[in-house]
Amino acid sequence: MVERHAFTRDEARPEAVAKRHALGLRTARENIADLCDAGSFMEYGALAVAAQRSRRSEDDWSATRRPTAW
Repeated sequence: MVERHAFTRDEARPEAVAKRHALGLRTARENIADLCDAGSFMEYGALAVAAQRSRRSEDDWSATRRPTAW
């Protein structure tokens, strides 16, 4: 579970973060960090499959999103 969550963190996506910063934007996590007290926010959304099941099979979704360490 920890590995799955780490895969979605900003630290694991430096290219995406750099792209947002180049556009003068911030990541959602940067915004939340400024809005919430440290340790008061728990993120669960990155661990959810949500509506993907209505468009793609779970095997297809997990095969394209799963890090090689799984």
